[in-house]
Amino acid sequence: MALCADHTSNIKLGTAVTNPVTRDITVTGGAVCTLNEISNGRAILGIGPGDSSVRRIGRSPATVSKLEANVLELRKICGGEPLSYPNGETIAMRWASGKVPIYISATGKRMLELAGRIGDGVIINVGTSEASLRDAVQQVEHGLSARNQSSSFTVADLSFVSIAESRHEAMNAARPYVVWYWKNAPRLFELAGIQTGSFARELERATESYVEHDHIHNSDWPEALSRSSFVTDEMVKRFTISGTPEDCVRMLKEKERLGVQLFIARHTGNEREWQEFLASYCQDVVPKLA
Repeated sequence: MALCADHTSNIKLGTAVTNPVTRDITVTGGAVCTLNEISNGRAILGIGPGDSSVRRIGRSPATVSKLEANVLELRKICGGEPLSYPNGETIAMRWASGKVPIYISATGKRMLELAGRIGDGVIINVGTSEASLRDAVQQVEHGLSARNQSSSFTVADLSFVSIAESRHEAMNAARPYVVWYWKNAPRLFELAGIQTGSFARELERATESYVEHDHIHNSDWPEALSRSSFVTDEMVKRFTISGTPEDCVRMLKEKERLGVQLFIARHTGNEREWQEFLASYCQDVVPKLA
């Protein structure tokens, strides 16, 4: 991001997302404040409880209360205020200047409420079904209603996006990402109106070993596709944005209608194909959303 800041002048730069488990918040605070300084105030800090980066090393994601405390501490750090530790030590980055917006990534109800209550924005990650999105926005609004004063707030949405000339090809590349939702937020299947009874055993296996079934980070992409072959087209439609560029534009506009203000696209497929995805997304999708 520092390199990007040096080669750009307008775009905002941020994480989507870091977490307080694998990286100490003082390190995160120092990094984002440095980025904010060299980019002339263009930094955004996206932070969440942690998912793959945490679970793959046998750790648990941060609780709601821990993340809340960490976000409040990060505000002090980024504002140049002193931060006290239980042992009596106090630290401060007095050179830090300017507020860095903090967006909280959330999937569960309590985390969504927390984002509305203390964040400058939320990064919703609940799939694409209307029921799931409405539920998520409602939870965020509960948090916003608890604020003492009104302030600017951004509703961002993180979507797994698969683009291809063939709708069938795009949907196939997105199947492993549906398993991610089952492992992390099974309640979303009920909200989306999907009956999982006939796939119970396959979905149970996905929860038995996180690393073994973390298909979206599998270095053997053909294997990830094979292990996710039980995922139906209907599941793909309810949890990912997949299809032709026209399909993707239509689905993103539907999210906008439901309250999303900022889109964050996470490409699907083999990690080596990200440049092809980025070109297609920027050339065939983004202009039609402007």
